[in-house]
Amino acid sequence: MEDYHRDSLREMRRMEREGQYREPERKRGSVFITLLIILLFLAAGGFYLKTEHPEWVDQYFTGSAVEQTLQSWKEDVAAVFSPQEDSEVKQTVDDALADQNEAG
Repeated sequence: MEDYHRDSLREMRRMEREGQYREPERKRGSVFITLLIILLFLAAGGFYLKTEHPEWVDQYFTGSAVEQTLQSWKEDVAAVFSPQEDSEVKQTVDDALADQNEAG
């Protein structure tokens, strides 16, 4: 890193007045790194709360809407990957088309 002294600061001010001085451009990767660091700190905070104060986590996330939402997402993912019989799929499609025809 350069050592700045009065002469270099005067030179920078002169360049600013003349319009020759430009701020260094930020790199795109610096934004990614900043977001990554923020996510790591959030994860560390979550881990701390889960290990040191599990009663707080249980109070807010057990039996709440969050748990029900996660359970429904789990069921939806399981339904996507579980094989269904052709008759069940055909019946579901027929029901959806019938509902659409009644509504429209």
